[in-house]
Amino acid sequence: MIATPGAETANLVLRPLRTADATQEYADGLNDPEVNRFLEVRRARQTLDSARAFVAAHENAPDAVLLGAFLKPGGRLIGTIRLHEIKDGSAWLGICLFAKDCWGRGLGSEALGAACRLAFDAAGVERLRAGSYEANAASLALFQKAGFNITGREEGRLELDGAPAPTVVMELARRDR
Repeated sequence: MIATPGAETANLVLRPLRTADATQEYADGLNDPEVNRFLEVRRARQTLDSARAFVAAHENAPDAVLLGAFLKPGGRLIGTIRLHEIKDGSAWLGICLFAKDCWGRGLGSEALGAACRLAFDAAGVERLRAGSYEANAASLALFQKAGFNITGREEGRLELDGAPAPTVVMELARRDR
């Protein structure tokens, strides 16, 4: 397991997600077509059990950590940030805010910034990578606002709406933040 202490921002608490944190709201959010449009999880219906199994798989993963984004006050889980394939000083990062009532409030930027700081400072990562469907303008804007630079494009590896869809790879190095 990657030791990650967590972080606090003005509006959020980020900490490693535990199986007990997985709620029906989390599973329902992952099933919402507006939330999962650009997530691979859209390919299978999610249940509370499958959400808990996903979280459990990350609780002791040697190369990944799944962080929960909890809204202050109250501690409601509104999203997740996943650091994975952590090795040789690099990691992949993905973010999902499944609570749509929290969209458009800057919480994604807040969570992503805190997650990047955790990756660099607590997990010893030197370079973060992220991928996004090119059509996901909100994701691209979020990562670019956080300082990520587009480093490549891939054609046809993933499908969206039944057709090959271009994806974008972005990176942020510790030294560039």
